[in-house]
Amino acid sequence: MDIPLPSQDVKDYFVTVAKRFGVEYLESVSEATMKKFSDQQAQGAIWDHMQRFVIPLPVTVTDSQKSIMMIFIVDIGSPSTILSEEAAFVCEATEKSVAELVIMGEKILVRHSVEDEKFKNVNILGTDFLEQIKAEMFISFPDKRFTLTKMTEMETKEIS
Repeated sequence: MDIPLPSQDVKDYFVTVAKRFGVEYLESVSEATMKKFSDQQAQGAIWDHMQRFVIPLPVTVTDSQKSIMMIFIVDIGSPSTILSEEAAFVCEATEKSVAELVIMGEKILVRHSVEDEKFKNVNILGTDFLEQIKAEMFISFPDKRFTLTKMTEMETKEIS
């Protein structure tokens, strides 16, 4: 990530983004809320004057089957999906360098940011996840929003 996050507390940043989407950051997700989110498509926003791509996604921790609402910054310059220290704690992944999560119906190993101090407070959705779901993004700068779509094997064959 080339551009630093705002100087305000990063958790406040994610909490503010979550409120815009009507969700609670790092809180348990009810079954009713889980049903509002699709495994095939997710809506995000182009946020703040730096135009960061932020997206709320419920994640399920495979070890505990606990579902938690996360806010991620979509970063196509990051090869890895990374959890903040706080998110890793909530996912009970602080003793391990990686956590197995389910995001948009896909299992993925996500590392947390202890290795790199500059990422310790951010959740990044990296290209490893985007490639795994064969992501397609539709971006609308006038509307300050984007849609992330998980492509099926059939759809990717039709494109190539």
